Amino acid sequence: MEAVMRNVQRDPSVVSVEFNAWRYAKEEHLIVPLLDTLREALVLWNQDHPTDPAAEKGIAIKAAATVAKAGRALLAGLSLKAGIPGGPELALDASKVVADWRRDDPADLRIG
Repeated sequence: MEAVMRNVQRDPSVVSVEFNAWRYAKEEHLIVPLLDTLREALVLWNQDHPTDPAAEKGIAIKAAATVAKAGRALLAGLSLKAGIPGGPELALDASKVVADWRRDDPADLRIG
C-alpha cells in the first residue's frame, strides 16, 4: 500500500488520502469518518498547493464542500431507536438523506 501511495503522490494534481479503517472498527457507519477524512484531505491539499491551477479555481474546496454535504445528508438520515434490547440502534432513512441532499443551504466544510 505504501508503494502505491508513493506512486500516486508523484502526481501533484492527485489528492491522495490515507484512511485506516481499523481506527474506526467500532463505528456503525464507516462512511462518515471516511467522508470526513476525504474532506479534510481536500482542504489540506488546497492549502498546500495554492499556486496549482485546480487550487486557484477552487476545485478542491468545491469537492470538499460536496463531500461535506454528502456527509451531512447521510447524518440527517440516521435516526436513533431507543428501547431495543442490547442498547440503541441507528437506522438510515433514505428519504431524509435525499431531502437533506436537495436542500439549497450553502455547503460549509463541516460534516457534523
